[in-house]
Amino acid sequence: MTPLDAVETEATRQLPGEGLIAKLAAPRSAAILRRNRVLEAIDRRSRSSVCWVAAPAGYGKTTAVIDYLESVETPHVWFRVDEGDQDIARFFQYLTQSLASAADMPVFGVEYAEQPKEFARRFFRAYFARLKPGTILVLDDLHDADTPEFRGVLSVMFRELPDTVRCICASRTLPREELGDLILRGQMAVVDRSALEFSTAEARDLVQLRSKNVAVDVEAARGWAIGLVLLADHGSTVGPDDTSGGQNPLLDVLGRHFFLSLPATDQDMLLKLNLLPEISAELADEMIGSGEAGKLLDRLYRRQLLVTRTESSRDVFYLHDLLRDFLDRCFAQRVPWEE
Repeated sequence: MTPLDAVETEATRQLPGEGLIAKLAAPRSAAILRRNRVLEAIDRRSRSSVCWVAAPAGYGKTTAVIDYLESVETPHVWFRVDEGDQDIARFFQYLTQSLASAADMPVFGVEYAEQPKEFARRFFRAYFARLKPGTILVLDDLHDADTPEFRGVLSVMFRELPDTVRCICASRTLPREELGDLILRGQMAVVDRSALEFSTAEARDLVQLRSKNVAVDVEAARGWAIGLVLLADHGSTVGPDDTSGGQNPLLDVLGRHFFLSLPATDQDMLLKLNLLPEISAELADEMIGSGEAGKLLDRLYRRQLLVTRTESSRDVFYLHDLLRDFLDRCFAQRVPWEE
């Protein structure tokens, strides 16, 4: 089990006594640091719209939503999306199981195979009518069923959402184009990676909660929750400035779960783009010599993979400091061999 897997396992333990399958059981964390500013951000965005929590793996999306549910103490339905939900018939089936009474709920049959959105309208109207007023529907790990058909069903769900029910989504990706009009109309709001990043004070509190190691340099994690957990568990030996030549767990997790998951051509482009302090799509394409660099930055931004862009200019991108540290090291190791 990797450090990231361990953290995700800890954050998704099933609540005891629920009697539900794991897919529908609200998880909990053994040790949550309550961050009121994050809870307030989720609360503000979910009160009058769908709240979409988007950040890469290890940023504490699920933990933040769990903590919010515990803080408001309202009825909720927890639904953990997985790859099997790409079969929308299965998705509807499990949602039906989340109801206290599923009598007379519409059933997705072959007659709806060519009209999934028509069925979705019928289903969600009946589904939401059976939820108690004030219920919060949580869809966790939405990125695992990111197909056009599933996104089409989601689009219908959000448009059928009544005022008496709120919805919170957690995903490693930002909302796709199918949901863009909801954002423009103020019916969907995003809590992104920047909101989930730990401040220095929060980082110190988290490390102290998990460990008595007070000598840890929390700045090394750059606000990344999994990085802070590694620092708490292993001490300062996992900081990005470690030059001992030994294995660095923090950079190892960053490499395996971010950089090394990309195709080799994308890795090579990132190493070169990291040389630029500020990266515009046009400059990136010119530097690489093709139109793929700007597309890569946009893909990474939409997947929330440690790439952000400015509000004033959607074509200017920035790499997270932790990613830059990692790329600097990779570049230094590769360049002598390439030369």
